[in-house]
Amino acid sequence: MNSQRLATILAAIATTALVQRTAHAQSTPANAPVVRVLDETETYLRLWTPQPSGGYEVRLNTIVYGVTGRADATRMDIKQGGRVLLSQRCAFGDRDGTAARLACETPDSNLLSATGELTIELHYIDDENDRTELLRTFVVQARRYPDWIRGDGRRITEWGGRYQLLMHDAIGTAWVWHENPGSRQTEALEPQHLRFFTAFAGNADRTRGSVYSLRCTVNGTRIPDVALERGAINDLTEVSERPNMQDTRTVRWYRTNFTAQTLWWGRRVNIPANGTGYNTANHTFLGEHQGAWSCDVRMDGQVLRTFIFSVGADGKVAQHAEQTGAQSYRQLGGLSLIDARIPNPSPGDEYIDPAAIRASFQFGQPRRQAAGSAAALTSLPAAAVGNANPTVVPGFGAGSAPAGRARGRRR
Repeated sequence: MNSQRLATILAAIATTALVQRTAHAQSTPANAPVVRVLDETETYLRLWTPQPSGGYEVRLNTIVYGVTGRADATRMDIKQGGRVLLSQRCAFGDRDGTAARLACETPDSNLLSATGELTIELHYIDDENDRTELLRTFVVQARRYPDWIRGDGRRITEWGGRYQLLMHDAIGTAWVWHENPGSRQTEALEPQHLRFFTAFAGNADRTRGSVYSLRCTVNGTRIPDVALERGAINDLTEVSERPNMQDTRTVRWYRTNFTAQTLWWGRRVNIPANGTGYNTANHTFLGEHQGAWSCDVRMDGQVLRTFIFSVGADGKVAQHAEQTGAQSYRQLGGLSLIDARIPNPSPGDEYIDPAAIRASFQFGQPRRQAAGSAAALTSLPAAAVGNANPTVVPGFGAGSAPAGRARGRRR
């Protein structure tokens, strides 16, 4: 994906999120302590290779909530083995109340080439109070992909490399967003949709279908299916190699979302006789079905993911075990972490690393309450390499590539 297209997509994503979610951030009482968080569903960390013959930049795009001072900023520290490789200070972009866009990237004049495990710390710089706090730690795996081109028509040479992150843990991570979380529910004037976010690995055509639906059971009893609308595809990772000048091999992880059209959070809202708003007569409300939910995201009859969560008396998806306690996984209000079960086999995923999924949420956020995710983690599919570790293009004789390179699949 070129940088201009990426910037356009991220700007659209950020604008939508700021408009929909700032109301919640602004509802915090003035005397309450400032809680600063990222919107994890809008967080994208990537490596960018300007030229195959050089190294990479680190690029972080997100929305930060709890931005208070005009001169506040962030600092991104890239570390390996406890050593700081590079630090970059970044100012905030557009703001809406206490929410602000952040597009932070290291300079192309100081490219990195380190591969393996990287720790990237995002620090919040509170200018008014002259202090710095750790906002988020990313633990990621950087990889260099050889950029092959055809040399003399018979041999393949390595022209350079392209860098990107392995995102195996992302496909085991999911959230549900309660749209318009500040709604008072006096009338159905604001949609109270549920929007499910998750990630997939491989070609996006695997999840491009005609009909999407949500099939749920509540406390073991099935309720009527709900139509889903799939959202935009947003790349978490994409790197393309050129085995020759005509062919391209792509490694990709991406996030998308599914909005339930007639399944709303909260208690039932009926429109008064003289009222206005949405017609909710045929809608299902979470408040009418408290308890344990298990929902299959279906595409043309195939199950892409199963989401597991519970619903409380307030008609909202309960906070995950990872979001409670002293070591809680801090999230934006209205956003609940939920368990994602990957089908076996998985029609939507080309590569799977069960160990990575068990170890962390996206970008290396550790699982602290493994017991709370047991249902999703006990039945993971077997490992699938797919196209995640491509190397040499097959079909060429011995000596056609540098020694030590194993053969991979050609796409």
